[in-house]
Amino acid sequence: KEQPAEPKTPERTELAPAPQMAFLFLTRGDLHQPDGWRSYLATAGERATIYNNARAEEAIAPHSPLFGRQIREAVTDTAWGDLSLVRATLALLQEALAEESNS
Repeated sequence: KEQPAEPKTPERTELAPAPQMAFLFLTRGDLHQPDGWRSYLATAGERATIYNNARAEEAIAPHSPLFGRQIREAVTDTAWGDLSLVRATLALLQEALAEESNS
């Protein structure tokens, strides 16, 4: 009895770079449980990029994973239940999609 042929895979001459993940945070200030986030993001290493639209950037602690990750050019003031939340989310998405390595 004949064995089925192994599926052919194309030869790879160059390895593709590891995919990058974008984490988008729309916050009022700092993260809840920053130690948990820091630990989680440390496992991703260089494969994770963080984008933040914080309502109160000064409330973000220097040891927070969000520190220095504010999308400065596109920060949108937000209010609960307002269309501004959609605008802020779109600004975060635009920043993340502008980086080609994010998947």
